[in-house]
Amino acid sequence: MTGVNLEFAPLAVELFVPDVSEAVRFYTEKLGFRLVRSEHGQPTSGGQPLSSGHQALSLTGGGPESSHTMTFALTALGSAVFMFMSDAYYAGPRQHLASGRGEGIDIRVMVDDVDAIHDRAVAAGMTIVHPIADRNYGLRDFIIRDPWGFRLRFASPLR
Repeated sequence: MTGVNLEFAPLAVELFVPDVSEAVRFYTEKLGFRLVRSEHGQPTSGGQPLSSGHQALSLTGGGPESSHTMTFALTALGSAVFMFMSDAYYAGPRQHLASGRGEGIDIRVMVDDVDAIHDRAVAAGMTIVHPIADRNYGLRDFIIRDPWGFRLRFASPLR
């Protein structure tokens, strides 16, 4: 995806999560997504989340953003774009999203090698909701559920 500005992807999934840093770690370390951009800010001030602009991610702490909470992240797996935003932007400060997050939705991510993603998910100890198989609709796919209840279907065309 060199040369493509993922900020302007024609379709991007935006998932609201309680801890953006934790979501970024999960998707990058366990599924192989890459971090494109993140924003950090104070958790809330006067009832409104603050953003301190575009800063580099520091998962180990110690950088200038370590005293701020990650409030937004844009990640990618190939041309698939996933954005993570703090729940506070969706539900409002001091409110939490209702349970049942992600119910009734499967997010399909087309990848070049679904078996490699499956092997990575299994090695990371993830629960596979639907096992990998060749499907009658022309795809080889499997489904996982992330820690926040979102179902992800990874798929490749049958060859």
